[in-house]
Amino acid sequence: MSTTALCRYGLVGQKMVETGAAVELFDVDEVTGIVRTRVQIDRDRLCAATLRCLVQLDILVRPGPPSLSGNIYAFLIIFYTPAL
Repeated sequence: MSTTALCRYGLVGQKMVETGAAVELFDVDEVTGIVRTRVQIDRDRLCAATLRCLVQLDILVRPGPPSLSGNIYAFLIIFYTPAL
């Protein structure tokens, strides 16, 4: 049995690191832990005034069947301005 089947995943927060503004760009599959985009992401709209911007995803990983305990892992998604 794989370790993926032994865990449950949940997205507990998403925010722009520079401003702290909450965003809803990603979803995580509760069973597989696969992260997917919820919407088409336009880097120029999301981060218009910066060369680089960061989106932090906080993902809760719970062992076994649904439980209240688990660990939260923070992941950073980095968007850079393309070189001209």
